[in-house]
Amino acid sequence: MSHNINAQTVLSVEHADVIEEQIPLTWEGATVEHNANVSGQVCDIVIRRPGHMRDIGLQAQEDGTYQVIGIYNSAYGRGGDAARVIAEMQQFNQNYCIATAEKQVKKGGRHVQRTTEPVEAHMDFGNGKEKCVMVEIHIGSTSSTQPEKDQSAATGGYN
Repeated sequence: MSHNINAQTVLSVEHADVIEEQIPLTWEGATVEHNANVSGQVCDIVIRRPGHMRDIGLQAQEDGTYQVIGIYNSAYGRGGDAARVIAEMQQFNQNYCIATAEKQVKKGGRHVQRTTEPVEAHMDFGNGKEKCVMVEIHIGSTSSTQPEKDQSAATGGYN
């Protein structure tokens, strides 16, 4: 038995450029199409992944986020590739969140450098501690002649 998976995401339409940049970093050889069909639905962004039976579609929602259309789990109910599907989407979300944060900081004229790999953690985002992924970055002025003296470290998480 197989199963199509549709899911709401935190991927923002505002950051469609970041989404497109992260696709080949998550899926080697993947390409992007716009306004293409996935599982009978027209999607704003379609991720064509070599070696996969189905493509992944991202369909813009009224709230400014994307809904994922048509992730295909060919072994649904048999414990098959559900872990692979989840791991791929977690990696994509991780890449997207980090790149979006870097993009926003750079808009303020700052240089960003990630200094650690993401790790699982628990942080309080205002509703008690939640499981998240944490990464350390260094932020400095892009105009400084001595960036090592004009930077600060920050550790943050996203869920």
